[in-house]
Amino acid sequence: MWSYYLNLNQIFFSHNFLSFHWFFNKKIKAVCDPPCVHGNCIAPNQCSCNLGWGGSNCSECANGYYPNNGNCVECNCNNHGTCSDGPNGNGSCSCDTGYATPPSSSNYCTVCSDGYVMQGSNCVQCYPTCQTCNFNSTYCTS
Repeated sequence: MWSYYLNLNQIFFSHNFLSFHWFFNKKIKAVCDPPCVHGNCIAPNQCSCNLGWGGSNCSECANGYYPNNGNCVECNCNNHGTCSDGPNGNGSCSCDTGYATPPSSSNYCTVCSDGYVMQGSNCVQCYPTCQTCNFNSTYCTS
């Protein structure tokens, strides 16, 4: 049986020093299979996704984003609703109780729904007997 060993002293002082130095100082590039679509491969089969992208190979929209024309767009329910997000989302908002979206608007969940009135930055319910309230008041108009 043969034994092999590497004597570093011989290598450092031999004519192969430059090739040895090049071989061990060359950067090794990580490989991801499947490759990262919208991100960078940072370790074997580990992607670091660009903003808005997710999934194991950065090929789908992350939570808080929805697909739109090949991009991932950030949801915006103005902190008063839940967005239809992720790979199968469409960006629509389901507004919290008391909030609504103005007709033909993309300013989701920014106004108060019937029976609610804006006080500060919150929609507050009118008195239970009211259908509508005075502007900036919980007092009834009907």
